[in-house]
Amino acid sequence: MFKIYNGYILRELAEAFFVAFFAYTFVLTLGLMLRPLQAGLGVMLVFKILPYGLPAILPWTVPVSVLTACVIAYGRLSSDNEILAMNAMGTNPFQVIAPALILAVVLAVPLSYCNHFVEPRSHQKRKAAMKEAAIKKPFSFLSLDKPVFSLSDVKIYIGEAEENHLSNVIIFHESDEIEKENEYGEFVPSSGEVRITYAKSATYQITGEGNNRELRLTLYDVELKYINRDDNFFYNIVSCDRVTERISLAEKAFTPGWKDMTTPELMKEIRKYTGPDAEPISERHLNKLLTRARMRWPSAFDAISLALLGAPLGMITKTGRKLVGFAVSVIVVVLVYFLILCGKAMSTNGVFPAPLWPWASVIVIAALGLILVRRQIKV
Repeated sequence: MFKIYNGYILRELAEAFFVAFFAYTFVLTLGLMLRPLQAGLGVMLVFKILPYGLPAILPWTVPVSVLTACVIAYGRLSSDNEILAMNAMGTNPFQVIAPALILAVVLAVPLSYCNHFVEPRSHQKRKAAMKEAAIKKPFSFLSLDKPVFSLSDVKIYIGEAEENHLSNVIIFHESDEIEKENEYGEFVPSSGEVRITYAKSATYQITGEGNNRELRLTLYDVELKYINRDDNFFYNIVSCDRVTERISLAEKAFTPGWKDMTTPELMKEIRKYTGPDAEPISERHLNKLLTRARMRWPSAFDAISLALLGAPLGMITKTGRKLVGFAVSVIVVVLVYFLILCGKAMSTNGVFPAPLWPWASVIVIAALGLILVRRQIKV
């Protein structure tokens, strides 16, 4: 009898899961496509990089889809009094939610592999494709709070970009060696300063290939400010009608970062800063590495904890309507996401122990789900 019930509930869950999964994936996929399309990179390039972005959204869509499926399936069973019938037969609470847990565990295994290996490599390929596009049209990705173009020692902010014409350009040079005007009016190499370049307008072009590729900026109505690093109140200002800036776009400037590393590679990177011959690194940066590595584990288990919560929530709502399931899921996910962000911020800044916070949401949600299950189904 219980095998029949399990198969019956699993079919209900599977149907609701696929509907929710495709809906959430479609919405987030549109989000992945929006910014490149707004940047004018072309439909073909967007579809080329789209598969690389899908593994990054699976840790969100799969657990949320499990939650939605549980709310919808168990809501319909409850509205038709089938949960009440199973309760009258003396069914153990865990037998009722067993199909939801089976579905969650089956999905958690490949999702865990995706988090540790597939997503980092996909992130690297997507970033490489985006950066190649950004090199060809570097000022398409406009942002108010981030540099439009950033290398290790150069950051560029602009107001507007139209074709190859720019306006309100600000360039920060942070290299140790820059050119400084001496008492004879000559520009000679100097150190210990930061150079900030302001220009009302500019044009640009990309020249060369590979390691010889560079961004050539022609700036108009320019003001150069040289700020002493030892004394920020001491600076020199030079005004020019026209200045040409050459910024290297060598391929070595775009090496993969720690977000592109698989978990074994990331742990190897972390050991460089924690062993007996550890390289110097800031505590905050080390916390970011540790947090990144540890958060890959519990994200796969979110599906299990949300299944434990979704089943009793469905029994409480007592409706099999898909819109209700989506609404309840969105509310729960917003709260979970807020908890995760708070924990990540505290972990990065050393306020909350890094090994604990990634599992906080899993433990809290699972505990809440078990409490609700006990309340909804009397043993």
